[in-house]
Formats: sequence, structure tokens, C-alpha cells
Amino acid sequence: MVKLLRFLVVAGILWSITACSSQPAAEKAAPTVAEVAPAPSGAEVVKKMEAAIKAAKSANFVVDFQIAAIEGPVKGSIEFSGERPSKAYAKMTSEVATLNGQVAVMDGDKGWAYNPSQKIVIVGNKSQYKTQLSDQPELREIAKFAEQIKDRGFENTKADVLGTEQVNGKDVYKVQVTYDKSGEVDLSGVTVTYFVDPKSYLPQRLEINLKRDGLEMSGFMVIKGELGIDAAVDAAKFTFTPPADAQVVDFSKLPKLPDLSSKVPKSQ
Repeated sequence: MVKLLRFLVVAGILWSITACSSQPAAEKAAPTVAEVAPAPSGAEVVKKMEAAIKAAKSANFVVDFQIAAIEGPVKGSIEFSGERPSKAYAKMTSEVATLNGQVAVMDGDKGWAYNPSQKIVIVGNKSQYKTQLSDQPELREIAKFAEQIKDRGFENTKADVLGTEQVNGKDVYKVQVTYDKSGEVDLSGVTVTYFVDPKSYLPQRLEINLKRDGLEMSGFMVIKGELGIDAAVDAAKFTFTPPADAQVVDFSKLPKLPDLSSKVPKSQ
């Protein structure tokens, strides 16, 4: 089966959590909290961030990202546009030739993923894309935990303000959110660090770390330039016409497997 384009995972994280990334500013000492403003509690920062994210109707931005993988770090940048509730466009630039130029588009439950190096376009919904992550365990795990983080929200979490740092020349709050086993989703061993603008309360950088069951993974995303919120998005971005020389694999037209659940004997 054609494997999922790696950056679909990143694009999904971007729109579901609406966070961003790029290397932190270098050669400049991080200011103290007092130089920005007395920080609210971690819980208050997270609450205001969540409200600011939910209030955004659309977003346009570019992020740099890095995800740890067995073969080495996967690096690149993504041009992203999205509209609530379920429209998204992402185009990747990467030093990895097989990733460079890839495009992902979502419009409702329909999506397109184009890999120019393989000249393949995958058409299907989000769940069908996810089935193609079998050969990318690190990305599969990060995608799983990113979705669980989104679904769980910030209830029953511990949020600590670690101080402030600079991201893209802005003094931002650094807030680490730690998850536990409470609730339906066990996120113990997962920490997410948000770098939050104290004025807009929108995240400027996101770091995800997972350490559990002998598995260690990490990744980050950071805004490159300005984060455009509620700006107009060209409607043409949310549809995709496959190039003439590309092979199209439409998952929605593949035969469905029979439902055998009713034939499985119930345990006594």
C-alpha cells in the first residue's frame, strides 16, 4: 500500500492543536517573567490560550518543524492555511528530497495528498490516511498522541509556568503541561510545552515529548514570521486537481471489507 505522506501528521497536529514552530531565537538571553509581565498561573495561561484558539475562524502561517525518527530527524517547513471546521491546506518544503513539494488538502471529510517524487495522489478521508502509517512508527505514535491531546483537552492536567523565552523576537510565556492516567485517555509520560504570546494568548511554539514503556520521542513546531488569524483564505486552496502524470489512488472507491463483528462469538 502507498505509505502516508509524512507531513500529513504534522498538518493534522497544526490544525487540531493550532500550534506552531521553528528553532528558538539564538544569541539572546531569555528575559525574566518580570520583564514581560507577571505571569498568571499555568492553568490561567492554558485556559486563555484554549479560548484564543477556539475563537480563531481561520489561520494562515508558515512553520518550521522537526520530528525525531529512527533514521534521523525529519526537518522542514510547512505553508499552512485552514478554516474552521474542517478545511486545510499544507505544502511542505524539506531538505529531504522525497518530502519536498508534498501537498495535503482537506475539505470536510475529503482529502488529497500529493507526493511529487512518487507522482502519486491519495484521495480519501482522514481515517483512511491513518491506515498508511504502519511503516512510520514514530510518526504514527506522535499522530496518535496529538489527537488524544486534542480530544482530552486540558482537564486534569498540571500546567506550570517555567518562565519566559523569546520566539521570533517576542517575549512569550513558557508553559509545560503534564498529563496523567485520569479520564478515558491515558496520556501519562506525555508533556507538551507551549510558548504563548502574553498579548494574544496564541501559541508561537509547541514541543511534544513522550517517554513511556521504553519509548522516547520528541518533536517541535514553531511559527516562522507572523501568525495570520481570521484573515481571508483563497477557497481554491481547499480543492486539488491531480497533475496529469500522477497516479491517483482513491480509497473511497476501493471495495469495503465485510463487517464480521456480528459473527464473532461473545465471551462467556
